Amino acid sequence: MSKPSLLDELGGRAVLERVHVRFYDAIYDDPWLAPIFENVPRDHIEAQQTDFMAGNMGGEKRYQGTHPKWAHRHIFITEEMLDLRHQMLADAIRAE
Repeated sequence: MSKPSLLDELGGRAVLERVHVRFYDAIYDDPWLAPIFENVPRDHIEAQQTDFMAGNMGGEKRYQGTHPKWAHRHIFITEEMLDLRHQMLADAIRAE
């Protein structure tokens, strides 16, 4: 019998989907971060994030986008932005 994946242990893909909805609620409501995503449909970015994370947590490999290192190279991302993003993600996870 195989050991459950991290994704399974966390409750599966549905949990990631809920976390990403809450996370992007915060991102798209934030006056500093929202402009970065103004031309990105929420359903697309939420699905991309869920696919990426699920695949990295032992789930099905669905993500077909650009590696994050390359996808974000056109954006000047400060340490403060990263800290804010980290806090928003942590809040979204804790709400689960």
